[in-house]
Amino acid sequence: MTATAARHRDTVAANRRSSQNIGLSRGELAKRAADAAGVHPDVADEIIGAFVGELTDALRAGTKVTIRGFGVFEPRRRRAVVRQPPGHPPVPSPAHRTVAFRPSPPLKRLLNQETP
Repeated sequence: MTATAARHRDTVAANRRSSQNIGLSRGELAKRAADAAGVHPDVADEIIGAFVGELTDALRAGTKVTIRGFGVFEPRRRRAVVRQPPGHPPVPSPAHRTVAFRPSPPLKRLLNQETP
């Protein structure tokens, strides 16, 4: 097996593993937030929707959003590039906007703590 084939096999296996861990859906997040705040899940879902909408609007306007104790969302521009994998034709990637998230130091500490 060539090195490229082995990398491809490992990547496919990693993608399968990550797709099995679906994560936390918006509905589940709303349910947990509702339980924590003592409100109806529909109210929590409405608040989450408003938060996501405001965050999206700010990022589209080019505004950096800082949530103290959580992190910073920052809009970024990516320049157009042309990648050419060995033995393949060039693959253009157009210029586009994206968002970067930088976790706060307290969040990093929490993420790196040992779980009980």
